Amino acid sequence: MAGPQLPELVPLALASPPTVEAPMVARKAKPKTSREEVEEVLAMPPRVLAAGEVLDEELLTSLDAVAFVFSPYRVTRAGSCFHPTQQRQMITIYNLLPHGTKGPWCARQGIKTLSINRWARTLQTAKSTDDGLDGIQRAKRTVDDAFRGRYSPEYIREIVIGYGLVPHGQKEAWLIEHGLADHTVRRWTAMVADGDLPTRTTPRRIGTLTMDECVEIQQLRKEISTLMQQKRKLELDAKRREEAMQRALDKATERAERAELATDALGKALATMPGLPGVDSDAEEKSSPTPNNTSTRKDGKRKKR
Repeated sequence: MAGPQLPELVPLALASPPTVEAPMVARKAKPKTSREEVEEVLAMPPRVLAAGEVLDEELLTSLDAVAFVFSPYRVTRAGSCFHPTQQRQMITIYNLLPHGTKGPWCARQGIKTLSINRWARTLQTAKSTDDGLDGIQRAKRTVDDAFRGRYSPEYIREIVIGYGLVPHGQKEAWLIEHGLADHTVRRWTAMVADGDLPTRTTPRRIGTLTMDECVEIQQLRKEISTLMQQKRKLELDAKRREEAMQRALDKATERAERAELATDALGKALATMPGLPGVDSDAEEKSSPTPNNTSTRKDGKRKKR
């Protein structure tokens, strides 16, 4: 008699679940560059970029990027000032360099490792701050704030005038070329318009200014008036000096003519005086006319008086 057949609660062999292949995610790995290759590139002559020029994104992650030397777009007394885009690319190249080559590369660029770390913190803060600005614009604001107050009034006035002459649609490229943010130029424009450029006073006047209310224009008008008065005074002095010189020249010419006439008269007088050396008295007597004591008639006979 066969025993009761009970259902198998636990199967004898557990079937393995079907294997599902996970999709392979292609990650962009950083190119590993050996130290020898980097040292070989650093031993070659550098390829200096123009002021403010940057590299292509494809060239940035290659070994050829080590051969380039970035040029600052502005050099001040505080040091070299690189554009935020240049700073980002230099940070990228610095992170790709193997140990032992970072120092020589920084020395070739004319910067220090502390500058790389400071730029990295600035860009990180710029990317993590939610103020309506992108990272590059935020970095430009930080760079401008770092150099605030170190520009001369003449430089600020030239920047404001040059920015106003740039056509619409090209102002952003002009700002990037000069390494300035739009808010900085607007602030400088307000300083020039309100007359606060020499004093750098804050807060400045806010409102619409007319040509008569603008302190800067009034100051320029006063300077122009002073210059015009000085010009008229110089012209008057020059005219007076010219007239005095002309009078002196006329007097000298008159004296020279008088001296010449006196010399001629004296020479003639000396020539007529007898007994002087160089004067022939016989010749003088012969040359002098004889007195007519008798008069002659028409027939040639003398008439006695």
